[in-house]
Amino acid sequence: KSNAYLGSTTQQKQVTIRHTDYQFELVFKDVLTFIPPTTLDNFVHKYGNGTKLTKGKFPHGSFNTNNVDQFLSSSEPFEHKDFYNQISRKNISDKEYQEYVEDFVSLDTNGNSKFEDRWSYLEFYNIRDVELQLCVGRL
Repeated sequence: KSNAYLGSTTQQKQVTIRHTDYQFELVFKDVLTFIPPTTLDNFVHKYGNGTKLTKGKFPHGSFNTNNVDQFLSSSEPFEHKDFYNQISRKNISDKEYQEYVEDFVSLDTNGNSKFEDRWSYLEFYNIRDVELQLCVGRL
């Protein structure tokens, strides 16, 4: 039998497994309830034992539901101005932009372009995000 709690301010996230025939209980608790709130970068730096994880860059705020298909169907890299964040009123650095461009125009092992268009780069970015979360989960 298992009980799962999503958690709240008074109850931590946990999953409890109880054996039906024996007095045995296994409790999995969310480690994040035992550490202070922090950013992902700070968490990896503090608890990652030297692990260097990079999520990459993606200009989330540069398109909307009206132009998303046109914007992401382009085979050209995003422009530096596309990375401007309206909320923080900041843009990525020239170095970060250059790293993004190198990522976007890189070739696969067969010498072909890794990314057919910005849609394929978005897919890569999302997969990288999941890989990052899996790595953090193993820390």
